[in-house]
Amino acid sequence: MGLVLKTSMLTKVYDGRAVVNGVNMNIQKGDIYGFIGRNGAGKTTLLRMILGLSQPTEGRIELFDNKQGLIESRKKIGSLAEQAAFYPNMTALSNLEICRIAFGGVGDKNLSLSLLRKFGFSNAVATTKKAGLFSLGLRQKLAIAIAFIGFPEFIILDEPINGLDPKATIEVRNLIKDLNKNAGVTFLISSHLLAELSKLANKYGIIEKGRLIDEFSSMELEERIEPTLMIKVDNAIRAAQVIKDIFKTQECKIINEKTVEFVGRNVTSGDINRVLNENGVLVEAISKNQIDIESYFVKVVSGSKK
Repeated sequence: MGLVLKTSMLTKVYDGRAVVNGVNMNIQKGDIYGFIGRNGAGKTTLLRMILGLSQPTEGRIELFDNKQGLIESRKKIGSLAEQAAFYPNMTALSNLEICRIAFGGVGDKNLSLSLLRKFGFSNAVATTKKAGLFSLGLRQKLAIAIAFIGFPEFIILDEPINGLDPKATIEVRNLIKDLNKNAGVTFLISSHLLAELSKLANKYGIIEKGRLIDEFSSMELEERIEPTLMIKVDNAIRAAQVIKDIFKTQECKIINEKTVEFVGRNVTSGDINRVLNENGVLVEAISKNQIDIESYFVKVVSGSKK
């Protein structure tokens, strides 16, 4: 489908320290790319370099298969920093109109109004209520609408759901999904809320101390994580021993006197139930826990320190 973004050994040095260090990032057209890292890991610095707000010390940035120069290519990008930027004493429509005109006057006032309707604003709210009085959810949606006013092919969002209540979070999530699916917009989203990010992203990059230490698709994530079976039995000690003997594994541990935890990709709940029953262990319940993106992030970051 073509690359929207490719960085090659992208590096930024401040005061002799590489805050972004040799990053090779690849984002395909149509991706929703979840960018993960702790505070100070280098996320915002990298986003600023992509947007042209900071110049790299070393390395290369290519946008849209490098068919145009960076200046022209960046005209196809919309962005939202962590704090939504708008004029608080103006309405949503007035804010959007200023941005529409700044983008060269594409369309007309009706375009701005229809865009606000698409983003969940009623006519009354869009045209009469000052933006400074909006809820945090409405502010974020206005900021994303501003990022979209030039009809960009690629939108970069830095913490777009930070601080939102559950209702606003769902609305912003659905808005991103709609723009991705129906308008063909590619997204690069930086967020600390990994559980929420996992509901959006189809590709991830993990940055730690300036280095992109892992990059993978959601399908690859499923292949990498091991499902865990929590098994309630009448005798946990006996159950653990049977599982270890039959399945030739040590990936089984006793949680309490009636519960064992077993990690095994190719063993089903039915296999466990049958084997334990055949060996005199009564199975009361079996449930599957899947390691989530937060647990995987902790695992990868911890491994990178060793």
